[in-house]
Amino acid sequence: MSAKDKAFESERAKYRQKIRALELDNHKALEREYLTREELWKLQDEIRSKDEYINRLLEYMDYQPEERVRKIASDKAMSSLLVMESIIGRSWKL
Repeated sequence: MSAKDKAFESERAKYRQKIRALELDNHKALEREYLTREELWKLQDEIRSKDEYINRLLEYMDYQPEERVRKIASDKAMSSLLVMESIIGRSWKL
C-alpha cells in the first residue's frame, strides 16, 4: 500500500468517525424532540381535561340547586357506566 493510499484511508477513517458522531448527535436530538412532543401532548391533554371540567362546573352553575344535584348525580352515574363499559370491553378483548 502506497503512502498516498494510507493517507487516503486515514482521511476516510476520520470522516467515518465524524459521520458516526453526527449520526449519534442526530439520534439524540430526535429522541429529545420526541420526548418533548410527548410531554407537550400530555400537557395539552391535561389542559383539555381541565377545560372540560371548568365548562361542566359553569354549566352546573346555570341550574337551580335542586336541578344541579340531580344533574351531578346523573353525570356521576353516566361516568361510572362508561368506566365499567371500558373495563368490560377491555376484558373481552383479552
